[in-house]
Amino acid sequence: MEDEEGYTTLNLRPSALVITPGYSRSNKRSAFKAPASSVTVDRASIPSSVWRPVAFAFLTLCLVLLMGLVALLALFFQVSKDPEEGKKLQEMREALCFEGKEKNETKCALCPASWQNSGADNCIYVSKQKKTWKQSQEFCSSRNSTLLVLKDKAKMVSLPQDSQFYWVGLSYISESNGWYWEDGTVFSKEVTSWVVIYDNSFCASLYGRIIYASHSCLTKQFWICERVAVPIN
Repeated sequence: MEDEEGYTTLNLRPSALVITPGYSRSNKRSAFKAPASSVTVDRASIPSSVWRPVAFAFLTLCLVLLMGLVALLALFFQVSKDPEEGKKLQEMREALCFEGKEKNETKCALCPASWQNSGADNCIYVSKQKKTWKQSQEFCSSRNSTLLVLKDKAKMVSLPQDSQFYWVGLSYISESNGWYWEDGTVFSKEVTSWVVIYDNSFCASLYGRIIYASHSCLTKQFWICERVAVPIN
């Protein structure tokens, strides 16, 4: 019994531990090829099962968006061809716009809320409070406009007729040693005879039909902004 058990032990141990001379590293690597290939197959099969519903959902979304675009286009062309809708749009246009004729063409433009038309497709804003010249300039700039540039006397028709002073877009630029309008043009006394300039003054304001140069730009006065009206064709 002992010999048989010992014989069995001797035969079992070498079978688990013995390494033959012909067993090289290359054989070890080849032994692991089968598990590696099986893992690759499993990893390839997982993404395909995940991406199929995602791709299907994306395709469905594209089709829905395309159908919505087609519906909107159909609605647009239907409205544009409807004479009643066109009439309503025209009435709305006339109600919102001021109209003028120039070169036998009707023009339509809009002014922002609280602004008024001053002619020639321009809008003006007359303030209800007082600020310094610099503060007034900043207010106009924040509204996409400038302080009033009054190089054309015809524009005075739409301006306030009272006894208040209003800051306008004319100031003395020390770096350039001269008076300039807010649009960057140089002031010309010959062209604008309604402007009165004093020595040692730097900002101008409108009073009645005359523009006076003020001695202090820090004086708080009303102001007038100017901007181009928004055309609506």
